[in-house]
Amino acid sequence: METAPEGLASKGSRLNVYQTRTYEVLIAQTQKDNMIVRNLKKLVKECREENEELKAENQKIKKVMKYTKINEIEVERKTVIDHNKKLSAMLEEYSSQFANQQDIQKEN
Repeated sequence: METAPEGLASKGSRLNVYQTRTYEVLIAQTQKDNMIVRNLKKLVKECREENEELKAENQKIKKVMKYTKINEIEVERKTVIDHNKKLSAMLEEYSSQFANQQDIQKEN
């Protein structure tokens, strides 16, 4: 069996060492990349969940705002009605006073 010349044998072993280191670096980088991908997927999932929670909270706030606005309008409506009743009563009172004054003036 022939043996490789000494320079070639050492060159081959250096090549194997280099290839092994390259593979180790590639494996380490792939593991880092996989960890980054897992972390990003987890982050995306958390963001989606938070987004859904915020959407639900937003819907609740909209309902509360709508209910509050309806209540405000109802209070305003009642205030207007009360004010109209007071004005109508005042008008009725002034009308009757005016009519009484007219009657007194006619009598004189």
